Amino acid sequence: PLAAWKECLRAEGLSEDPPHRGRNLLARWDEPHRHYHTSVHLQSCIERWERLRDQLQAPSLVGLTLLYHDAIYDPQARDNEAASAGLARIDLVGLGMADRRIAEVEHLIHATDHRQKSAHPDAAAVIDIDLAILGAEAQAYRRYVDQVRQEYAHVDHHGWRTGRAQVLGHFLERSRLFTSGLLDELEDPARRNMRHELDGLNV
Repeated sequence: PLAAWKECLRAEGLSEDPPHRGRNLLARWDEPHRHYHTSVHLQSCIERWERLRDQLQAPSLVGLTLLYHDAIYDPQARDNEAASAGLARIDLVGLGMADRRIAEVEHLIHATDHRQKSAHPDAAAVIDIDLAILGAEAQAYRRYVDQVRQEYAHVDHHGWRTGRAQVLGHFLERSRLFTSGLLDELEDPARRNMRHELDGLNV
């Protein structure tokens, strides 16, 4: 991820000054309360970005979005995306990035809350990359669910089952989970994974 950070800055005509900013950003992803939203998740997102960036309209902005999209993460908060977008603005202003480009990064980070649709040409790709775990092989999917459950340890068993069932139901009601056209191969396994999980919740 640090190499991706530096590459995105170069693409935007920026140099990292002070040099610790990228390391401070990445350190956030290893906070002790995180179990899924960690540097492992970030690494997975960056690896997909590297494979898909030639098909993106603004690859450097998507890369920065992924680096910041869960930089601030509190399972008990509802404004993580807004807080992460705010952090991105502070950092990128400090690096001298053009305000118009910063606004695009902020917009793409907000799109990852899945509560609003975005007309940005790369928004679907950002969301698909973030949700790619849903289409993972079964063991990796179960590990993801276990890690998210650890992050929500403050929620009792009934609350977890009810809330999780609502999330899964919301996703399964969509006509398409992956809408960018870049990760269509994940659609069917993602639906199988989520249906199997939902069946096991017995809600």
